[in-house]
Amino acid sequence: MNLLQNHLLSWILILPTVGAVFLMLLPAKYAKVTALLASMASFGTALILWLNFDPLAAGFQFEEQVRWYADIHASYHLGVDGISLMMVLLT
Repeated sequence: MNLLQNHLLSWILILPTVGAVFLMLLPAKYAKVTALLASMASFGTALILWLNFDPLAAGFQFEEQVRWYADIHASYHLGVDGISLMMVLLT
């Protein structure tokens, strides 16, 4: 559970991509079920994010930052505040 809690935003991004890969690999008759499961998994992760969000804390929460390519100072950086949390739930 700790891996899920530490990387909730990454999981919200990864789950639909994994569902799309499964859609390409599975027969067409499983397309609706696979798409439903992938979107429900992503939505469930977004709900976990919403339930664990502290509205009284200032600044970004659930921040993830990983240095990607140091030579050009590129990094992977995610975080949510109150407004972007609602946008995550909408998508």
